[in-house]
Amino acid sequence: MASDFEDPYAKKLAAVSAGQQQAEAESKSGAARDKPPAPVRVVSGSGSEADAAAAAVGFHDPSTTVLTLEEAQRGGPHVDPSRREQYLSNTEFQQLFGCTKAEFVGLQSWKRDAAKKKNKLF
Repeated sequence: MASDFEDPYAKKLAAVSAGQQQAEAESKSGAARDKPPAPVRVVSGSGSEADAAAAAVGFHDPSTTVLTLEEAQRGGPHVDPSRREQYLSNTEFQQLFGCTKAEFVGLQSWKRDAAKKKNKLF
């Protein structure tokens, strides 16, 4: 009976290793070139990584694009839905959130999310 036991972790590790070996073999053979590129993940927050990712997807840069609250709430194809609040003017942002954009980014994520939900920007 003891010999019938199969460790699920060892089984999972073997499957992952086999998948990695297959991926390496495909990349060496050129089969990976036939696959479409992986989707770009948009990073929340501010900084060059988030701006570069947003630009790659086709979103306008929130540091140079200013929208009214209503426009930011509606969104659109060129508005990053995870950073709608960043498109507001500094004055309107300060009135809505009671802090600057830099201070807002420094808040804990649950506080940012609650404030964005309150202002219908989530």
